[in-house]
Amino acid sequence: MPVLSYSPSHTEIPILESLTTGESRHRLIETLVDAVRSEIGRESHQHQLLIGPRGSGKTHTLTLVAHRLRTDPELQSAVLPVVLAEEEVASYPADLMRKVLGKLASILETAPDLKGRDAALRESRNALAALRSEKDDERALDIVIGALESASAALNRLLVVVIENLNSLLYAGPGLSRRATLQGQWGFRRALLESRGLLLLGAAPSLFGEVTQSEAPFYDFFRLHRLGELPPEEMLALIRSRLDLELRKETLDSTRKSRLQTLSDHFDERVPKLRGLLVLTGGLPRFAHLIFDLLAETDVSSVAGTISRFLDEQTPYFQSRLDPRLIPEAELEILDILASSSAPLTPKEIASELRGGVPNAVATFLKRLRDRGLVRPVGNSRKDTRYDLTEPLFRVWRRFRLGRTEREQILVLAEFVAAMFEKGELETELQLLEGLEVSNLRRNVVQSALGLLDKLSPLYASSPFQELIEEAERAFREGNASRALKIFEAALQQISEADPRRKLEILNRMAPVAFSAGMVERALNAIEEAESIARSLDYPLGLAETLLNRGFAYLNLLDYQQALEATRAAERTFQKIGNKQGYATALLNSAWAVFQLGDSQQALQLIQKSEQTFQRLNDLNQVFHCRLLYGQITLKAGRWEEYIEHQIRSYQLMGETANNLIRTQSIQTLWGNLSKLASQADPDRFRRLVRLTEPLLQSVRPEEFMLVYVIRFGADLLRTSGPELLLDVLPILEAGLPEEYSIALHPLRLAAEIQTGKMPKELPEESEEMRRVVREVFEYLKKAPSDTSSVPAPTKGQPKKARKRKT
Repeated sequence: MPVLSYSPSHTEIPILESLTTGESRHRLIETLVDAVRSEIGRESHQHQLLIGPRGSGKTHTLTLVAHRLRTDPELQSAVLPVVLAEEEVASYPADLMRKVLGKLASILETAPDLKGRDAALRESRNALAALRSEKDDERALDIVIGALESASAALNRLLVVVIENLNSLLYAGPGLSRRATLQGQWGFRRALLESRGLLLLGAAPSLFGEVTQSEAPFYDFFRLHRLGELPPEEMLALIRSRLDLELRKETLDSTRKSRLQTLSDHFDERVPKLRGLLVLTGGLPRFAHLIFDLLAETDVSSVAGTISRFLDEQTPYFQSRLDPRLIPEAELEILDILASSSAPLTPKEIASELRGGVPNAVATFLKRLRDRGLVRPVGNSRKDTRYDLTEPLFRVWRRFRLGRTEREQILVLAEFVAAMFEKGELETELQLLEGLEVSNLRRNVVQSALGLLDKLSPLYASSPFQELIEEAERAFREGNASRALKIFEAALQQISEADPRRKLEILNRMAPVAFSAGMVERALNAIEEAESIARSLDYPLGLAETLLNRGFAYLNLLDYQQALEATRAAERTFQKIGNKQGYATALLNSAWAVFQLGDSQQALQLIQKSEQTFQRLNDLNQVFHCRLLYGQITLKAGRWEEYIEHQIRSYQLMGETANNLIRTQSIQTLWGNLSKLASQADPDRFRRLVRLTEPLLQSVRPEEFMLVYVIRFGADLLRTSGPELLLDVLPILEAGLPEEYSIALHPLRLAAEIQTGKMPKELPEESEEMRRVVREVFEYLKKAPSDTSSVPAPTKGQPKKARKRKT
């Protein structure tokens, strides 16, 4: 069977297994399988959503997950995967689940030995017949969900429903309108929350409004898993696997087999040029298959035709990336500017291309685009951060689409051809074309590719070094400092003695990594060597960064006096050369050293000065770190009132300008610290501190993620301090929250009253739904204090009436 890049679900499982490269992909498959395993036997379920751009391998991954569910000795008798086709169309949730029911019926018809099959098939057929004449959406959804629940019970299996392109099936348009009504989606959410027999395993190319907008039905509903690009080494491994797979085919014609065998024998020699091509295409697995298809072509004209067809086939995908219904106009303009440029740009350069553009505003838009996965920062300098498209092929496609002249088309095709063929092959091809009557396009592509080879060679020669740097930083971001350090050491081996500035750059990056890996001596040696190089070069920026690293090192070694001396020297150097980012960072490190030396007041002044600089630079991540340190200092001094008031002011000041992660972390930290204080403070003071949070409680309407942490705070109080303290502060929390949200704390109140004997455990006067949530509260109380993965929380964004019905 052939490898189908666009339809991996039709490819044999052993082939898919052999084409699964990289630890992260295998780990993701295990994570998804374990997520299903953990849901077996539960009364309600945590549904899963896989996010990854087109071509990243979502179908490939989900196909292997479904296969594992069918073949795992433990799971195959406990779950039943129901996999919908990738291109399913449904206007209403009821129609979507009707397709699931239809697919289940098809599975049951071909599985006569399945225990409970007859009853499940009867339920499915009866419901499908009833749905043909049912016009009411709500009743139709009740019918189909009821049938699926009955089928699950009859089979004694959890139905794992695999649905791709969930974004288009749930999409409700701007303002949450279109044919799929808001009410229908709330009903669908409620049905999934209450279902015992259904687990949804969905996929989408990117985050979409129904899961990101706080007022939307599926906000904070799914557990998210991300499927990103493959690093270059894994892309190369995938191309190599595909080559080995093709060579094993018995049906290969002699010409193609000869071409593939030559590629296999000399694959390592082509790796530098392939790395250069990966720069053009990016790290999506689908592009690895494209590169293989190009490699396997036996002549230049076929390559040109393949590239042209491929780029044309990407048009619907890239047009969807520019959909004005999903991306604000200002962000679209920035995307277009990056796609039109020949290299990454700074915010200032982007602003210069916009009418009335302001760099600070552009920086904010870039952060949003980065959160959407559409752009990424590149470059090594803190002072000169540049941004590029996450998918480099976007730029190639745009040039191909907008290139109206033959010359522009030739240049696009020539870049690929130059990367696919050696100089000798192209020269031979050109000689053959001289004696043939062929189109000028074919001849010109070969000539242009030959002209590019000399220009591209230095890029390909240097790319392995740059790839090492990027791989080291990626490993460090993922928490693997030891691996990052080894990669940095390998990069140092490639640096010529004639290039001391590059060596200085690597040493300055490597020193903090060495500390994180626990190799203190190696870190100090790197700093010493870097400082020597910086002083010999008379290079102030390199010296300032080295001094900053030295201060960081002494902070870690608890030598605060030497840390302060180094960071103060870094401050002065950064200030002298006008590097405000480095200056503010040095101020922040000095603040920590000063605090540890006993001067809290001066430390707070330095933090405020640092924060003001970061605010002017619009660096909200560093602003957050300043406020985090401010909070630590006031906490350590026991100034709880000041700490809470500062956190509230910080949160309000950040407002909508900070990304959601920063705001969530600040609130999580505040409520977590408050819960720890409960066992230390006297009840009167604790109540006063909780009352100080009223401005936060009142802002729950627009900031609904906070409600999760308020509930977690209450649950942790119940677990660590007992029901009396919780019942003491619950009235404060309930009074502070908007009325329609205060009902969310009712399950905690009932649990506390059961523990104190004020309410019977059976809760006869409460609804079954309320009893279920209270049971989940007690399950949470049994978990270890560090396990906060499944705190019982109400649905978010529902109107008051729905909120009381569905806590």
